[in-house]
Amino acid sequence: MCRLLPLGPETTQSPTASNDLSGYKIVVLNGSGKIGVASQTKADLLAGGFKSVSTNNADAFDFQETVVSVKENVPDSVKNFVKEILTKRYSVIDGENLPTTASFDVEVTLGLK
Repeated sequence: MCRLLPLGPETTQSPTASNDLSGYKIVVLNGSGKIGVASQTKADLLAGGFKSVSTNNADAFDFQETVVSVKENVPDSVKNFVKEILTKRYSVIDGENLPTTASFDVEVTLGLK
């Protein structure tokens, strides 16, 4: 006979590497000026299951908090998963929606916190 055990207090399900995250293009912008932070964040997102992650510098290096902006068609579960990955290292806030013509589905601008 097989007994089912409760899974625990977790009530929401986040996307994981087993979900198809490969269709989302992410750009990580260094808005803090610290060397190597965009590359580290790229590695974190790739480890989380995303396949297309680019890095670049932001227009300025004076961002205090990390900002996550997405296109309107990106599901909240994907946005929340990105934020979940980032909150291990940063204080994360929501940014404005990206235009539908943007090259990326998700834009992460890294701040100091």
